[in-house]
Amino acid sequence: MIYGIDSEAGDVLAWAGRDPDYDAKRQKWLKANKSGTEPMKHRFPTQKMFRKGLELYGQQAKRLDEAEYRDRIAEIGILVVEGMNDVIRLDALKQPAVGVMSNRMTDAQVEKVVHWARRLAGGKIALMFDNDEQGIDGAKETLWKLHQQDGIQPRLVWSREMFGGVFDGRQPESVTEPEWQTIGDRLRQG
Repeated sequence: MIYGIDSEAGDVLAWAGRDPDYDAKRQKWLKANKSGTEPMKHRFPTQKMFRKGLELYGQQAKRLDEAEYRDRIAEIGILVVEGMNDVIRLDALKQPAVGVMSNRMTDAQVEKVVHWARRLAGGKIALMFDNDEQGIDGAKETLWKLHQQDGIQPRLVWSREMFGGVFDGRQPESVTEPEWQTIGDRLRQG
């Protein structure tokens, strides 16, 4: 699978690929007690023109022209997820999100998201990283960084325990429409 990564202005910065057999390869690696190198899920360009840690998937401003996106951002905040499929799935549910293309958010990405949160969402940021060990660790680190920013109201969208544990081990790309409705209702309540 190939993803185009656009700049804020909408110009293509790079193309990234996802191994369609990643899940099977990772399961095999886990069953082998993590021997050898963990399989790669995504491949990003190594060229000097593109720095993954400076960009966000879904950052192009033209997305704000889409019906109801500004209202949804103002209501819930800047929704931050890990991956490209997460952004695509949430878009299908009519909820704009940006992806950090990792389970760790860089300082440059924090700066960008904080800027947008102040401009578009009254300082609100909603963090929805994967509900696995790596995602939880990344979310903790990111929440720490966000809480140090003046005028920012970061919050966690989900955890392994929230919502009766129904989202334990899940990724945003797996959320169904009724599940998103439940999550969205809780976010709108504050």
